[in-house]
Amino acid sequence: NKLIQSRIISQIPRWSKEFEQHRPSNIKNDDASDDIMAAMEDVKLSLSREYTPQEVERLARKVGMSVSDYNAYLLKNGMQRVLGFDVFFAQPYLKTELTMFSNLNASLITEMTDTAMARVSKDVMLGFSQGVRHEEIAKNISNYIDPLNGTIRNRARLIARDQVNKLNGQLTELRQAELGISRYIWRTMGDERVRDSHEKNNGKVFSWSDPPPETGNPG
Repeated sequence: NKLIQSRIISQIPRWSKEFEQHRPSNIKNDDASDDIMAAMEDVKLSLSREYTPQEVERLARKVGMSVSDYNAYLLKNGMQRVLGFDVFFAQPYLKTELTMFSNLNASLITEMTDTAMARVSKDVMLGFSQGVRHEEIAKNISNYIDPLNGTIRNRARLIARDQVNKLNGQLTELRQAELGISRYIWRTMGDERVRDSHEKNNGKVFSWSDPPPETGNPG
């Protein structure tokens, strides 16, 4: 958001002026086009310097560890209430699960960056070629990258929620299986966000090894 604001949106009035100077004889100004593409590459390069693949993977792994710790906390507390003592167990699978989680999410983060830059580049180039006012182009991009409610932010929230839920569900299944727990009762949150397919599962008993076909095991 900061890089696009400072290195792209701030330059849109200048690029627009350069494009307008070459209408109608030549609708495309090579100099302005080159500047735009260079600015896009500059943003991607700056991001890659601050968030190297190793740093992105480290951040993803940190989130994975937090999910794992919280998952273990809930499971141990639940078992202690039922059995009256702490449950301790080995976790040889944890390293593999967290490595898979961090690798997958590192690729999702990189993919988001590429998608966002392609969208911004398209908005600028297509906007100028179609004669859209530079104020409108800047407004559209600003809405897209808005740090609170922009498309990028909402997409990031969706990915984060989905990935955290999946990891939590996988760890729950693995840890319960290690304790000899083979079945579970599906419980929904009971609010308006519950999907119809999940509502159908509510209160029913399922086996980890034989999940409901329409939804799979819960996240």
